[in-house]
Amino acid sequence: FRQLTKVLTNGMVRKEAQTKRAAVFKVRRLVDNAKDLHEDFIPGGVERSKSLHSRLNATGRALLNYHDLEEVRMESGGLWWAWKKMLNNSIFIEEGIWIHGRLIAANAYEVLVCFLVFFTGLLFLKSVRDLDDQDLEDFQIKKNQLRISIIVGGVAGLFAAFRIAFVNIPSAICTILQFRTGVIPSLGNRSFRKYRFAVDLVSQLFGAQFFGVMVTAYVVFFIFGGIAFLFAYEVSTLSLCSRSVVWRCPQHRCF
Repeated sequence: FRQLTKVLTNGMVRKEAQTKRAAVFKVRRLVDNAKDLHEDFIPGGVERSKSLHSRLNATGRALLNYHDLEEVRMESGGLWWAWKKMLNNSIFIEEGIWIHGRLIAANAYEVLVCFLVFFTGLLFLKSVRDLDDQDLEDFQIKKNQLRISIIVGGVAGLFAAFRIAFVNIPSAICTILQFRTGVIPSLGNRSFRKYRFAVDLVSQLFGAQFFGVMVTAYVVFFIFGGIAFLFAYEVSTLSLCSRSVVWRCPQHRCF
């Protein structure tokens, strides 16, 4: 029946139904918490004698139990927490967070940047293989030096792009939870007006996410690749310094 429901209903209807299920889940959890507060002994509370509870009325027991469980906390927010909630679908039916399609599309384009960086590294490696050895000898450059710099830069750029893509949606979820719980002040705060200023600029976030990740990945690519090339290039100062340190270290018993 659930599979048939997914086929016959579109995505918007399912998301709205999940939001209503989340509201029912939260109300039920509130009722369960209120019920637990009026129990004589609750899990996690301080054990007290039955005579003490018998002398207290319902309000007194609830206040006493609330004080016992005041420091009890539950995990909410975080990178792995958000991905775990999304994979088991509880982020929709328990937390009631609606992940917009634009955010998912932007995240898909960020993943696309990861593939672009990977294929760029392969293209550079292919170009190095096709280079003439005679032309490189004029500059005292070897193909292995270029390969090492391209591999190091490609790995660093790929890691930067993947990390941004991996954190994007959990960061949005955590921001929503911060607005809900008051960590980020909203309606009653004076500074809330700045959130309502120039709301049309939100449409620029889609392009900013794509080109921002692309620029970041390629800048990291060339920076780390350039540093690796300076260490691998025999004529460079960094290469000479590193060789001198390695050569002199055993003589002075450096550890």
